[in-house]
Amino acid sequence: MSAPGETLSVHHTITRGAPPGWRGYSRRVDSEMIAEITERSGTACVAYICGPDGFVETAADLLVARGIPPQSIHTERFGPSGPQA
Repeated sequence: MSAPGETLSVHHTITRGAPPGWRGYSRRVDSEMIAEITERSGTACVAYICGPDGFVETAADLLVARGIPPQSIHTERFGPSGPQA
């Protein structure tokens, strides 16, 4: 929950098969997307990233390159759960 005067923004991107009428991003996370998203909050933003290791690393690296302090980037990673059949 945001404190008075603060805002919360959630940004989704679909990399495959965006449904008709989709208004969000429809590409992989890239530096231009990070710039667009952080433009309003600047380096004061707090980011939460969840996904496979490679995605999380890429997104976090892009945020750091944009000037977001590493301590403001929270991650949750997942990968294969055990041997694949």
